[in-house]
Amino acid sequence: MLAYLDLRESTGSQPNENFSRELLELFTLGEGNYSEADVQAGALALSGWTLVRGEGSARFVARRHDDSPQRYLGVAGVHDLDTVIDAVLAHAALPGFIAAAVAGELLGSDDETVVDRLSTVFVASGFDVRSLVRATLAEGLAGHSAPLVLGPVPWFATACRVTGARPAPKQSVQLLRAAGQVPMLPPNVAGWPGGTAWFGASSLVARANLAALIAAAAPAGEVLAAAQGDDSAVLADVLGLPIDDFADASLAALDAAPAGIDRLAVALITPEFMIA
Repeated sequence: MLAYLDLRESTGSQPNENFSRELLELFTLGEGNYSEADVQAGALALSGWTLVRGEGSARFVARRHDDSPQRYLGVAGVHDLDTVIDAVLAHAALPGFIAAAVAGELLGSDDETVVDRLSTVFVASGFDVRSLVRATLAEGLAGHSAPLVLGPVPWFATACRVTGARPAPKQSVQLLRAAGQVPMLPPNVAGWPGGTAWFGASSLVARANLAALIAAAAPAGEVLAAAQGDDSAVLADVLGLPIDDFADASLAALDAAPAGIDRLAVALITPEFMIA
């Protein structure tokens, strides 16, 4: 984030507001819970941080910092990284914002009642992310979730795990890039769009090619054996699908594919496997 949002170039005399703004808007509080004055005050308080050339590590340079006390998010005396973090963590909007973000990613839903429960857990745990994720997954197991389109990377990881495949890394990365998602390389600071955006033509074509790559790399075992057989319910089971069988349209596509590797590749790009 120092490089991505230009904080490494921010000084007390010429503060850059990019990091300060996105810290509040995208990562902690959300729109409507801070003012432009907060963004400006945060930029001054966070000035002076830069990168060590060749190492990529952060370094604080005191002479590049404005240490004058600021009023930030209603808190007086904020002047450095620690006091910025303290003020953000003390803001009433933070628990709900983080809980909603995690629920949206893991449950495909930001139901207000569920988010309130998760927010309570998050606060009670002292803002422990592991506790929040555990509580979120428990909500999912309790049925408080919605269909969630898997992005290329989580879909790829799941497909490799259930098949036991270890496809060539170079080809995998090339196809993941074509599908629109490479780890640590989001299109912008907001990250990947998600949801139905993954149903674009180019993304689906790349995912089909990835499915073929995974299926070809799948070792002999129960998954490949199920793809060789004619019982689609068995194939659904070994792929870990939470249903008894594929839908009619998927069954037609599976029946049309040659048994074995080709059928496995088709199964990996059915809606049943791509939507959690």
